[in-house]
Amino acid sequence: MKSFSRSRGLRQSILNGRPIWSTIGRTKSEARFPKPSRKTASLLPACTNSPKDRHVLAAAIKSHAELIVTSNLRDFPPGSLATWDIRAVDPASFLINLYTIEPGAVVARLERIARRRGLQPEDVLARVGRSVPAFSEHVSQELGWELPGPSGDLS
Repeated sequence: MKSFSRSRGLRQSILNGRPIWSTIGRTKSEARFPKPSRKTASLLPACTNSPKDRHVLAAAIKSHAELIVTSNLRDFPPGSLATWDIRAVDPASFLINLYTIEPGAVVARLERIARRRGLQPEDVLARVGRSVPAFSEHVSQELGWELPGPSGDLS
């Protein structure tokens, strides 16, 4: 199985400037996967992960994904993914790995988001840290950035 740190598709996504945080600014309901479509429904019986998340695995299989990024790893045990050569990783590990692969691309993305929102990159990283604190802490330490505290108005 490929390590996601060596995934050519992932690397190209970063280098091509495709969004790496597609759910920033979305509501939880907008960010969720839809229920099974006709294209993925036929795969559901072959999926052995948690029944309520089989549609997510089916979509990953259909799209030839290497990873499922989720905070709910218990619904995607490695044994249920191995057949499909797919791994599940938590968001912090995924983002820290992206930063390790291409720190310049991640920082450029933070700066781009900051410019669009009229913020400093540190403010954007602090906002991301509300959902993935380990990533925010890792990047801020690597860059020597001091992030605004929780009392700062970043909403």
